[in-house]
Amino acid sequence: MIARNSRNRERTNLMKNAALIFALTLLGTGIGVTYADDYPEGCVSCHVGDTAKPAAAYRLDLQLAKLGHGKGGERTEEIPTGCYRCHASSGEGAAGALGPYIHVVHFQGEKNPFLKKYGGDCSSCHRMDPSNWQAVAKSGKRNWGLSVGGVKTGD
Repeated sequence: MIARNSRNRERTNLMKNAALIFALTLLGTGIGVTYADDYPEGCVSCHVGDTAKPAAAYRLDLQLAKLGHGKGGERTEEIPTGCYRCHASSGEGAAGALGPYIHVVHFQGEKNPFLKKYGGDCSSCHRMDPSNWQAVAKSGKRNWGLSVGGVKTGD
């Protein structure tokens, strides 16, 4: 009787392990699969337009100028990475930390376009850094040209 119970227990454990391996195999098929990222460069992938309507697409240099922001944006090639020169995440830069300000802008107000159109999806602006499993802001090349001596350069 003891031997039979022992065999039944082994068979049950074997079936549980087989089921677990099968489930992990099914889940594992999604590992390594990549999905298209509609906003691979974060800010500059979304803020592309040169008019205030729709507000969500209003290019950053124009929004900054409207707010009276200095020419720092023109000296910055990568957005928002280059912004950290003054807007250090520690708050110790020449200007306040960028993160808290950006989050307020994107998550406040009933008619907020980021909330209405994108549902506040964090992956629009952030990606996961697999080396340390931290969320980091996506960054991309500035999507506006510069004026040098009255002549516009770049795009």
